[in-house]
Amino acid sequence: ELQLERPKSTTSLDAEQMNTSPSFSKGTSIQEPSEGEKLNTISISAEKVNRPVIIDRRRLLAVFEQVTQATGSYSVEEMEKLHSTFEHLVFRHRMKLDRSQLVEDLETAMELII
Repeated sequence: ELQLERPKSTTSLDAEQMNTSPSFSKGTSIQEPSEGEKLNTISISAEKVNRPVIIDRRRLLAVFEQVTQATGSYSVEEMEKLHSTFEHLVFRHRMKLDRSQLVEDLETAMELII
């Protein structure tokens, strides 16, 4: 007869167990971010949060439609490459309120890759 054990819930842990750092296998460590990584930390001011993002939604939708049509037969690896490229572009423009250049960059990348 097979019996399954119910997983322990976090409510059964005492305060001491919850405040201790996790244990890792031998050779595993957590490294602090480098100074360069610390400088790249995103901080958004209250002023920017309330401003609208400027983007040509029609052109952006056209890019998405073209990519969808062109990638129907792509392999997983090809899709990952395209995703990585697009993700890089979006990340690069993430803090800009005027994202017109993002759409242009996506169009250019699409033409080069597809």
